[in-house]
Amino acid sequence: MEATGQLKREKTTIGSWAVRRAYACLGIILLLAAGSSVHAQARRYPGSDPPPRTPSKPPVTRGPKNPTVKANGVLFVLTKPGAARVTIKNSQGGTISQGVSREGEYRVELKPGKYNVEVLAEKYLPFAGETEIKQSRPEYVLADLTPTTGAVQIALGTLPETAVVLIDGQKPAKVTRKAGNQIQIDDVDAGPHTLRITHPTIGDYEEKIEVQGGVITPISPVFREAAVSFVVRSEPGADVFIDNNLEGRVGERGELRVSTKYRPGRHTVRVEKEKFKPAQKNEEFPVGEAVVELKLTRALSTDEFSDYFLDGAIHWEAPKEWQVKRGRMTIDGTQVGLLKDRLYDDFKMVFDVSFTNGKGAAWIVRAQDKQNFYLFQLTGPKAQNQNTFRYFVYQNGQPRLLGSVPIVENLSKPDDSFTITVEAKGPVIKHYLQVKSAPKAAGPELISTITDNTFSYGGVGFGAKDDEEFTVFLINVTPRQ
Repeated sequence: MEATGQLKREKTTIGSWAVRRAYACLGIILLLAAGSSVHAQARRYPGSDPPPRTPSKPPVTRGPKNPTVKANGVLFVLTKPGAARVTIKNSQGGTISQGVSREGEYRVELKPGKYNVEVLAEKYLPFAGETEIKQSRPEYVLADLTPTTGAVQIALGTLPETAVVLIDGQKPAKVTRKAGNQIQIDDVDAGPHTLRITHPTIGDYEEKIEVQGGVITPISPVFREAAVSFVVRSEPGADVFIDNNLEGRVGERGELRVSTKYRPGRHTVRVEKEKFKPAQKNEEFPVGEAVVELKLTRALSTDEFSDYFLDGAIHWEAPKEWQVKRGRMTIDGTQVGLLKDRLYDDFKMVFDVSFTNGKGAAWIVRAQDKQNFYLFQLTGPKAQNQNTFRYFVYQNGQPRLLGSVPIVENLSKPDDSFTITVEAKGPVIKHYLQVKSAPKAAGPELISTITDNTFSYGGVGFGAKDDEEFTVFLINVTPRQ
């Protein structure tokens, strides 16, 4: 019995050993089978993706899978794109076969051994892989090439078709209109690019984009309205004008912001403040925020001035129609003339004048320039409104009547002359008149007092308003502190 048990144990041990050996052999067989199923190993170029691979199951091919010579094997190179140039080389680098795949397939019969496969196509990264050919068996290499170009699809929103779209500063060659006001730009090289979109209704749009090969890159730009917003920096309390539109007053921090209601282009920005010289800029402003620095200079009254017109018109910015000779200056024409390089805050001005054509005389005070000033008019016997004293404020060359008063003195005597006295202090301007042929015992008579804050300082001068021609004999201007 003991011998029988021992025999059974020995049989069991032998059986177990045989099973283990059988499993080990099976494992080796599976490993070999697995190794033989991997027919192509990739060698990728930089940027190539994905690597070549062997299909998990034999694909459907047009060409036969069996070789015409039994000792050979069959290699199928399956390409994407469908037409690509395929080169088969042996392990020494010699070219064995070369041609173009058709409908994504290239078939060649080869002797057993290892081979290198190279695939090239325009606008695709090159492909390189390795495969091993077995006798009487088909092998497959999948060459799925990575495109070197992609597409960009842009949503233009409400922009019209006239919008200009540039890639790296150039108009793209292949542009297709899509639904929903979208465009698609094809054949864009993979990699970084600069997209730029322009149109008169928007601010120039620019964005850095990254294009991937074989991929449509969607772009949804957010456009800014084509407008300029101003930040005006100047003296606190100064009034800000843009294109002669009063936009507000500079705040305590020395800044005024003006919202985006102006189109890009040329604009005039001007600031004014009482007892300061105005400042302005006239230039081209692009879309976006424009910071305008306008420094104001205090307008101080210059020294006393007298002119008896013995040196011609050297002290005046005189129009060519004016004439100066023998101690008198005759004013004619429609142009304004101002005293050169002199500004007055509070002042007293006295001058003698006579009517040459009987229509009267007109003079200017607190002139900012030849478009902005106060004008006072004394009409004579041949004027439409006889014996009247009228006063205007001119802004940007346009007059606005501030008031008028009748003159009771006789202004119609031939060759008569008149002494005009102007006193300006703050917003108050007073005028006095004395007729040389009938002087008052008490001196010049007050004929007008106006109060106006439009201009607080400026130059003095003369200018005909209604075809007046008159002569000035002397003038004296004295600043008042």
